[in-house]
Amino acid sequence: MLALHDQLLRVLPQAALSLRIDPDLAGQRWEIPPSLIVRRGEHVIVLERPRRLLTPDAVAHRITATRNQHGTKAAHWWIFDRDDPLHCDVAGTINVQPYDKTITHTKVRPTPAQRQLATAGATVGWLAGDTVLLPYGGRQRTYTPQPGEDWSGDMASWKRDWTISHPRPTDGATWWGLVPQPLLALAKRPDFRPATAHATMSALQRAEQGRERHRRRRAREHAQRGAQPTAQQLPIPATAVAASAPTDVRTPPASLPHATPTVPSLPPTARLLQQAPSVPVHRLRFTWAALLPRCWRH
Repeated sequence: MLALHDQLLRVLPQAALSLRIDPDLAGQRWEIPPSLIVRRGEHVIVLERPRRLLTPDAVAHRITATRNQHGTKAAHWWIFDRDDPLHCDVAGTINVQPYDKTITHTKVRPTPAQRQLATAGATVGWLAGDTVLLPYGGRQRTYTPQPGEDWSGDMASWKRDWTISHPRPTDGATWWGLVPQPLLALAKRPDFRPATAHATMSALQRAEQGRERHRRRRAREHAQRGAQPTAQQLPIPATAVAASAPTDVRTPPASLPHATPTVPSLPPTARLLQQAPSVPVHRLRFTWAALLPRCWRH
């Protein structure tokens, strides 16, 4: 907490910073370190920097004490360490396009205490150097088919998407995505409101709505293609078949299931040659008698 105090002094030179120590915890082991109070005009920001695991009772007690002392208008921040495995359970990454440009956000699995804080209206964040990581909620969703849509076939995978909840993640969020924002950007606003991170979350929500409109339009087009009648071959009239068929080709009636196709008829000369019996050919034997004149033979 003292390190955060010195870090904020560099970016908030005109702010009044002080530590609040609960007198009821004097001489006891603190579950939560003293709060850091930042006053900027009429705005009050209460910063918590827990390091140990939080119990539900300790969180509820600190939230109640802050509201009783500073009122409901005070911004209550709970800042965890990005490299603290007790309070930062990394769940991979997600690629998003808030401004038509792909960027990568870290995903975390929120602890029960962090969910409790978000439900109570507190702001949860993680500190990584001079950058604050602020969460939005994310969960998987499946589009409910509407009339005129067809999500079968190639459209089945397009039916699954994810949805965002912000600026505080809802209880139904299965993971939290983290939006980075420089600590100096927070110092530029007297109310400490993370305007840059919230603008990115709103852009992600608009991108989600655009994805849904695009996918539902594809589903309607898919349904229209499926409703179009397929091309069927129309039967050709028998008179047209007879007129177009060659005169020397005889087609068996269609009513005969086992009709054997006929061979085209041959010209008359070819039929005579084909029907004539084969005559054996005798080869003549050569003799000198056949060659000499008849008179000489006698």
